[in-house]
Amino acid sequence: MEDIGYQLADAENGTAKLVLHIVDRCQDAWNTIAGILPELAADILPMQELLSRHGAAMRQEFPDAGKFIRPGFDAPVR
Repeated sequence: MEDIGYQLADAENGTAKLVLHIVDRCQDAWNTIAGILPELAADILPMQELLSRHGAAMRQEFPDAGKFIRPGFDAPVR
């Protein structure tokens, strides 16, 4: 039987990896919008900075999130 601490850490890293993926996708989307509508770049900058800070904080809090293997996404389901 797996240790409950390991299971919780695994769940936390899995959730953190998902959040980081969402943050990265949002950053890409805002960068695309800023490229298409450069006149809005100054208005978009606060959101880009917020996402950058949030992503950095998540990576610091969950340094092993990137190592988490998501079945069906990062590895084939067996």
